[in-house]
Amino acid sequence: MKKHYLIIVTCLIMCGLMMTLKYTQATNQRLVALPTPQRSAPTLSGQAVVWGNAQANLQRIPAITTSNVAQIAMGDHHALALMTTGRVVGWGTNLKGELTIPPSLSDVVQISVGITHSVALKNNGNVVMWGAPASNVLSPTVTLPTNVVQIAAGDRHTVLLRSDGTVLVTGGQAIQRAIPPALTGKIVVAVAAGSDVSFALTNSGALYAWGKNMTMPLSAASDVVRVFAQRGVYAALRSDNQLLIWGDVATLTPDSTATVISSSSSGCPCLLVPNMSAMRTIEVAKWGIGIVRRTGQVMTMARSGSSVPITMPSRMLQLGMHPSHSAGVALQSIDVVSNVSTPTPTVPPLTMRFPKEINPPGKLSVWGGSSLIRTVPISATNTIIQVVAGAQHAVVLRSDGKVVAWGENSYGQTNVPSDLFIARDATNPLRVVMLAAGMNHTLALRANGSVVAWGSDDYRQVTATATWANVVQITAGARHSMALLRDGTVIGSGDNSYGQLNQPLLRSVIKVSA
Repeated sequence: MKKHYLIIVTCLIMCGLMMTLKYTQATNQRLVALPTPQRSAPTLSGQAVVWGNAQANLQRIPAITTSNVAQIAMGDHHALALMTTGRVVGWGTNLKGELTIPPSLSDVVQISVGITHSVALKNNGNVVMWGAPASNVLSPTVTLPTNVVQIAAGDRHTVLLRSDGTVLVTGGQAIQRAIPPALTGKIVVAVAAGSDVSFALTNSGALYAWGKNMTMPLSAASDVVRVFAQRGVYAALRSDNQLLIWGDVATLTPDSTATVISSSSSGCPCLLVPNMSAMRTIEVAKWGIGIVRRTGQVMTMARSGSSVPITMPSRMLQLGMHPSHSAGVALQSIDVVSNVSTPTPTVPPLTMRFPKEINPPGKLSVWGGSSLIRTVPISATNTIIQVVAGAQHAVVLRSDGKVVAWGENSYGQTNVPSDLFIARDATNPLRVVMLAAGMNHTLALRANGSVVAWGSDDYRQVTATATWANVVQITAGARHSMALLRDGTVIGSGDNSYGQLNQPLLRSVIKVSA
């Protein structure tokens, strides 16, 4: 009888322990379990701004991106912007059709770029690819699924996450398409793609990698809630809000809060950054890495011998960079423009945008030069706010906001854009408020901080200004153009034969002259 009693008691204790263990496991799973993958429309909206010394084609950002941009993606030589309307626009170099965006493409919710291909995810779950030949982008035996919730483009391959938690890889080599058998039956909630490596994060917080041979750090194998990859730099955000960065990180100078893990037995060297729960994205550039937080603040870590470009904004919604460039694209709120470590100018620069009328009504006199410049057109005899002169041409800004030019026109000096000969009142953001003239080119500053230029462009002193924004003053040398930005920094373009563009570290500038 006692034996039976002991057996019953023992069973009850063991059952209780097993139930407690199962409850504990279930509770722990809930702590790290991630929701099933869902396709969602972008929630950000702002303006795309190119910063740094990017390639000429990457500097020529479309005018439409000054507002209503939801996402940006920058590659080796081309970039895409997703508008809040679901439309995709691109710029850069179109080597293999990566900028040949399908004209009917619409309702896009996510974009991603490789070296020579582009990928878009539509709201209905369909994936659209364009760019490099189909053999490089799509496996001949693969049909694109229609239930995709996330896309991630590597250099020459793309990882697609389906709504049922399964993964498909297109393009690349066989090793990049070889999804680990261990993923079978697992529910994947997020994917990422580096140059030759792919990652899949399951709903249990386990992280899997395949492709190029790589040792994943032990602390990145579990308890992960987000995963990032770009070229040879990888990162995992853990459930304890620590960000683990590994891969090509040996030359990075860690942030003051970061811990360096050098133990090779743990799959490192790695960088461990605490308190990163508010992290939005991480991007890699030639000079180092940039991390954007949901607060808009940017954390940077430069490589040894390199430094963070002073023109990189310090606040943004999203960052787009590429390891082959020192420059990048920032997605900013329309009303936020600031630069890294740039103090606020002591003189409010907005007051510099609206020069006072310095000439009373009367006759404009011109002397010297050729007869072309001495023959003042009637349209230039109105009340004048400002007059500037080049080598053999002159330009005036009238009190009604119209711009008039005359004189020599061998380089299009007098071909004022028709949009500038429109009367606008002082509150109109498109009103011209300042002029500057070089030898054979002219700059016009609008009240909204944009710049319009025309004339000789032999050193890109004209075309490069099309991307300038938040300008408060302009000036021009013989063959180069300069601008003072609202944050007190200076940018320039054009002839650099004598180092005209090799500016020192300038901050808190309140006036420029060339």
